[in-house]
Amino acid sequence: MPSDELKAPTTLHPTPTPSPESVTEPVAPTGPARWYGGSIWATDSLVALSVVPGMLVSLTAQRAGIGMMGVSLAGYLLAPAFVHAAHGNLGRGFLSVAMRAALPLLFGAIGGLAGCSPWNWVCSADGAAAGALVGYASAIGST
Repeated sequence: MPSDELKAPTTLHPTPTPSPESVTEPVAPTGPARWYGGSIWATDSLVALSVVPGMLVSLTAQRAGIGMMGVSLAGYLLAPAFVHAAHGNLGRGFLSVAMRAALPLLFGAIGGLAGCSPWNWVCSADGAAAGALVGYASAIGST
């Protein structure tokens, strides 16, 4: 007695394979990122050269000298960040500003506290200045 139920087909249909023209190869990178450290070094050199006139002017006209030193400080903090941003590395620009602000302060504090007794907070202004210079050099070398 035949059954009135429908039977599922017994053959499976394989999925079609894509044609070779439709398969795309992964795109290889175009090459290494372009190094632009020379631009940062150039801005740092200009900033360092602008400090000297500011110090000389401050000997005769203190307000003008302080203003020139402020411009130099702004250039030290911000010029490399602008170079990073111009090359599409905005995150590195912000990191550069943070490191250039923090490292001289951190190393200056460490140098000022070196060799101190617990009740004497700032033992050596010379140590603080030396530490700040080490922090300055570290910040310039790392950003």
